[in-house]
This record gives sequence, structure tokens and C-alpha cells, in this order.
Amino acid sequence: MHGFLLLTESCGVNKFADLKEHGDQSGNFSIHDTGERETLKVTTLGGQTLYVVAGRQIVTAEKLEVLALGLDVEYPDGNTLKETLKDLNSTKCLRVLPWGAGKWIGKRGKIIQSLISTWSDGPLFLGDNGNRPSCWPLPPIFSDAKTRGIFNLPGSDPLPFSEQEKKAGSFGFSIPGEVDPSKPFSSLKEAIFSAPNTIDPFGTPESLQPFMKHQITMQIVKRRR
Repeated sequence: MHGFLLLTESCGVNKFADLKEHGDQSGNFSIHDTGERETLKVTTLGGQTLYVVAGRQIVTAEKLEVLALGLDVEYPDGNTLKETLKDLNSTKCLRVLPWGAGKWIGKRGKIIQSLISTWSDGPLFLGDNGNRPSCWPLPPIFSDAKTRGIFNLPGSDPLPFSEQEKKAGSFGFSIPGEVDPSKPFSSLKEAIFSAPNTIDPFGTPESLQPFMKHQITMQIVKRRR
């Protein structure tokens, strides 16, 4: 079994580049290049291996998010959803529309619904994540999208709070397939594209109390800004 950590870094942040250039300063890990610019091999002192893949979290003009998994260069916020997805189609990244509390309802929800119902521009995924409260069922749009070949590619999506630092990897997916050490991310994509029905989500959604706490705190921070 091979583990992958797929990063989704915000505009102005590039910890992947720092890791690639400076390595791990703690001495707890060794960092190795692979045959891909967007992928690093991280090995612990105990010999455990994890592939770390660059990626971006992009905010569109509609205040929706697009994840570009495997994109190792910055892409600006502020373009329209359709323009962003079109631009990313010329790269080799995985394009994911991540679920967000309050972002897939109302006007923005209609934008997502319209996009899904008419989509024909190459591979696209929706992304459930570990911030969805356990009392909140998986939205019907996920099953609707699946009938159009748009599958769920879930992730943990830690929020910017100190207690969330260990959340990465707690919610995600597994998929059968072989990994070529010289091109691990390409191997992962090949497994996903060739058999998307074998994507197997794992993880437990958030309990209601921390979900409410984090959402209220984030709104307070936004208002102060």
C-alpha cells in the first residue's frame, strides 16, 4: 500500500516549494525527488513512505472553490468558475469541486448544479470532505453527478485552527492499483481514470459541536478582516 498526501495550498502559500528546496529541517524525515516535478517522496526514520503531491486551492469570482491536485505552480484567485476549469484542463492536474458548508446552496448551488448538468469538458470530480457534519447527509448532487461520470474524490480539508493540524489524512479515499516510483502521481491518476467506480472513501464526518464552533469562528474572523 502506498500513501499520498495531496496538498491544496491557498494563493500566496507554497509550502511544497519550501519542502522541495529546503527539505525537512526537523531531521525526522528524508525528502527525495521523483520523476515528477509535482511529487516528492517523504521517508520517515522508521522507513515509512508517503508521496506528497503539490496542489492549489483556488477561489473563483463566484466565491466557489476549485482544487487543482497535482498543480505545482500558482494560479490566481478571482477568475470565473468556467474560466478556471478551462485553464486547468490544459494542465495535468485533477480538477475537484470541494463541498463547502453554505457554498453549495442558493445562488452558488444553482451554479454548481448547472455546471454538472451540462459538463462535457474532460475529467472532473466533486469532493466530499471531513468538515461535513455527521448529521448532514451527503448532498444529492453527488449521486446526480455520478450518473454523468463525475465521481466523488474526498479529502480531509483541515481548517486553519491549531487543533486541526493532525486532521490531514483522516478523511480521503483508497483505490487499487500499482504505483511507479518514478511517476507516482501519474500512477494514481491512471488508477482513478481507468476505474473510478473503485474509488473507496474512508473517514468519519465531523461531529456537530466542533463543526458549529469552527464555522462560527471562521465567520467572526472574516468579519474582523
